[in-house]
Amino acid sequence: MKKRIIFICLIISIFSINSLFAGLQFHINPKLGVDMGIANYNNYNTISFNYKANLNLQLGYGFEIDNNDTLEKISLLFDFGVDNNSFTTMTKEDAEKSALAKFISSSSFLGVYTGLGLNFEFDDNIFFGLASGAKFGVGGNKLSLNKPIISPYVRLTLGEEFLQKDDMAMSVMFDIEYQYNIFDKNDYNKLFAVENVKNYNDLSLTLGLGIKFGK
Repeated sequence: MKKRIIFICLIISIFSINSLFAGLQFHINPKLGVDMGIANYNNYNTISFNYKANLNLQLGYGFEIDNNDTLEKISLLFDFGVDNNSFTTMTKEDAEKSALAKFISSSSFLGVYTGLGLNFEFDDNIFFGLASGAKFGVGGNKLSLNKPIISPYVRLTLGEEFLQKDDMAMSVMFDIEYQYNIFDKNDYNKLFAVENVKNYNDLSLTLGLGIKFGK
C-alpha cells in the first residue's frame, strides 16, 4: 500500500514538474554583420566601419497570452554571450577629405555581456525582441588595458521562426544594436593613437540564424 502511494505521488510530481517547466526556452543565435563606430572629438566627429560577430544565448520562460488574436506569447529571457568590438580612429584631415573611414589605428577586443530580454511572439511565426544590459571587454589582439571597457547596450530584434517541431524551431533574425563605451582615462592612448576622444559609440546591424529549444 505504501509503495502504491509513493508511486502515485511520484507520478503526480512528475506531471507537476512538466507543467511547471513547460514554458522553458533556450536560444542559440550566432550573428554576423557590420559595426559603425562613431568617435566624438572636441570639434569634429568621425565614422568608421568594421565587421561584427556575435554569439548570443538566451535562457528564460515563455508565458502564453490567452484571448489575443495577434500576440501569442511573451518570453522573459536572460540575455548573455560574447562578441567582438573594434575601435578605429583617423585624423581630422582624413575625416574632412572623405566620408568613409581611412583607417589609421585599429584595435579589436573580445567582450562578454549579460542582461535581460523580452521576446514578443505573434501569429504567422513573427517575433520582436528587446534586450538591454552591459558588455565587459576582456582582452584583444592589441590591447593590455588597465581596466575592462564597460559598454551598456540596447538591442532590437525582428525575426521569424520556421521548421518548427514539438520542442524546437529554427529562426532568422535582424538586429539593430547601440552601445555606449566607458573607458578608463589611462587607456585612451592605447585605444586611440591619433587623438583623445570624448566618447566612442557603436551602432551595429547584424543578421542571425538561430535555434530555439522549448515552446
